[in-house]
Amino acid sequence: GGWDGSEYIYKQYLENNPGSNLTYNEYAKQFSYNYGDGLGGGVNDSNPINWGPRLDAGLLLDQWSTGPDSPWNSRPDNIKDYFRTGVNFENNIAVSASGEKAYGRVSFTNLNTKGIIDFTDQTQNTINASFTVMPSDRITANANISYLKKESENIPNNGYSGASVDFAWTQRDFDTKYVKEIFERQGNEGFMFPNGDNPYYSLKNLTSFFRDRAFGNASIDYKITDWLSILGRGGIDFYNEYRKDITQSGTSGNIRRGRGGQFNQTQIYSKETNLDLILSFDKEFGDFHFDALGGANYRNNLYKNMYMLANDLTVPDLYTISNAKGNPTVNMYDYEKETNSLFFAANGSYKDFLYLGITGRNDWSSTLPSDNWSYFYPSVSLGFVVTDAFQVDSDLFSYAKLRSSWAKVGGDTGPYQLNRTYSAGTFNSISIFSPTGTMPPANLLPEETRSYEIGAELRFLNDRINLDVTYYDQVTANQILSVATSRTTGYGAMLLNAGEIENKGVELMLNGQIIQLASGFSWNASLNWAKNKSVVNKLYGELESYQISPGFGGAKSLGIPGEEWGILWGLPFVRNDDGKVIVNSNGIPLTTNEGKNLGSVTPDYTAGFRNSFGYKGLNLSVLLDVRRGGKFFSTSAWHSYPTGTYEVTTKNNVRETGLIVDGVKEDGNANDIRVSAQDYFGGSWMWNNHEYSILDGSFVKLREVVLGYDFNVSNIGWLYKLNLSFVGRNLAILYRDESTKELGLDPEAGLGGGDFGVGFENFQIPTSRSYGFKLSASF
Repeated sequence: GGWDGSEYIYKQYLENNPGSNLTYNEYAKQFSYNYGDGLGGGVNDSNPINWGPRLDAGLLLDQWSTGPDSPWNSRPDNIKDYFRTGVNFENNIAVSASGEKAYGRVSFTNLNTKGIIDFTDQTQNTINASFTVMPSDRITANANISYLKKESENIPNNGYSGASVDFAWTQRDFDTKYVKEIFERQGNEGFMFPNGDNPYYSLKNLTSFFRDRAFGNASIDYKITDWLSILGRGGIDFYNEYRKDITQSGTSGNIRRGRGGQFNQTQIYSKETNLDLILSFDKEFGDFHFDALGGANYRNNLYKNMYMLANDLTVPDLYTISNAKGNPTVNMYDYEKETNSLFFAANGSYKDFLYLGITGRNDWSSTLPSDNWSYFYPSVSLGFVVTDAFQVDSDLFSYAKLRSSWAKVGGDTGPYQLNRTYSAGTFNSISIFSPTGTMPPANLLPEETRSYEIGAELRFLNDRINLDVTYYDQVTANQILSVATSRTTGYGAMLLNAGEIENKGVELMLNGQIIQLASGFSWNASLNWAKNKSVVNKLYGELESYQISPGFGGAKSLGIPGEEWGILWGLPFVRNDDGKVIVNSNGIPLTTNEGKNLGSVTPDYTAGFRNSFGYKGLNLSVLLDVRRGGKFFSTSAWHSYPTGTYEVTTKNNVRETGLIVDGVKEDGNANDIRVSAQDYFGGSWMWNNHEYSILDGSFVKLREVVLGYDFNVSNIGWLYKLNLSFVGRNLAILYRDESTKELGLDPEAGLGGGDFGVGFENFQIPTSRSYGFKLSASF
């Protein structure tokens, strides 16, 4: 029979073969299970799908994890068992002091994190210091400095190939705890598994990083007169970071190829420098008050990147470039960007009820053509306090302010995109220079965003109810995009002013002091609500779309003229004019290679609702977060059909009875063809379909709960304040669409990061709740 890596089978072997001299590892190599195809109905473990016989039905089968003729049982917690409870420890201490001529503050924060996946961690130490010195009535010197050291031996990897256990391709009888026991006993030696390596051994293929960052500024303000001053300020923000990925020599791929492991390392250096000179004016003339400033700014951005890769190592698992077997891959990239600016701002008010503000700025950017590198952008704002202007004195209507503004903002692009550039390489020791794949622009213009805003701030019942409402409309023209072009040009893309996007929406904030009792009990509530609509108004020339993100599996997000920004584009079901799914002669949905708009990533609205309660030192705060609408493509959903891993493939006893697809045949008659669950869910058609993987991003979350108590320390002279709080965050998903609920997904995983990731869930690490205690003391 086979061997599952456990000691009891090895002991049975020794009992039955008393003369054997085979060691534990020798026995493992000779008798370990090694199924060849895994296509026998989902039983053989080397094919990681779940189309075998019913689990927990008393069947006895030869299995990888439990040996020959063992019960065919499910492991309902095998995914949960893969994770552990993460822990955060945060410690902060701050000291402040003040005197007649100076004051300052220094703080230190230490954060240690143990992740929810084994061997993941992160440490961060931060020092902040701020000092102000006033040697005379006219001179004020200020300095703010922060230093941050952040490092991790291993950060978790997201994405399709990031996790060492791909839960979409994991059998429901996979014994996670047992696999960990094998790793702790023997590492990866003798391990046989469909994906090649013990998943816990794969977690030791580390992704580490180390970052030193410092940022701050120093300034001197000199008061020329009581109403005129000049300020000189310099600031810097830089970091130096190392990133390193290693692959151990003992992985199955390296063993087959006889390699000693691989590694790559990246060094990133980034520095931004700002210098400012500002002249300020502040003076009153009767009922009028004026303040203004004018100045200049110099900004320099410097970036350096060095990369090296060793595909094989002479001494196994010695991760240094001098140990590389053969020629290592090396690369470097540097850039520098400069912007010079002149700016002004002026504000005026009349009797503290009428306010007018004007600003203007002109930038000269090194990343734009010389004919277009200068661009000016102004703004104007107006505010009117109705209650003060008309001297309204009412407990019911306490305060009313109307406001409006208009602004224009310019923007540039990254460096070295105006001319043809080349990347260097070698072939057989001969230097090769290759041109960039993006065609340089002919006459690039700066981006230009014009916006206007109107709003009102209203207070009622002696300020116990506050309402703030804003409507905005923002149009970005001359948007700088890299747009795909015909390969006959010699390039894959072209940089140009390709788009115009309009954002408009409404934001609302409502605060209320609902209960304020003399006994000390209070209840305050706040509600914020926002609705934003982003539309691609037009694109350059005859462009029908531009790609925002390449997505996954052929699904992508596009900008399409006349449509909302972020359209998910993919392959749909083939439907008739009535919207019914069309099936073939076998009762399986037809597929198509013609893409279609499958929905927008933009939600209908977002909202937050906080309630705060207090009573004699006890305080409670509860925050709910709401998102309504917005679609996303789920890689987990895309794999839920073929692998048979998810509940959707077992609902309504479908594996025993099969199903009839709700649709019509090609001749238009109602479909009456019954198909097996595996033929439907596991059929090849679903790899050519994205529609069933488009999910609703709606959710209601219990985002935060804070329960704290302020201790009475009035009798302790050296102690000013003492508070102990329980803090819980991301505690529960109170509502989500059934499509995400049945897959066990957090819809927020589909929000992505930046434009590139918005609208795509790609086997992200599960989101987690956190809860703990916070102790604060002031002396």
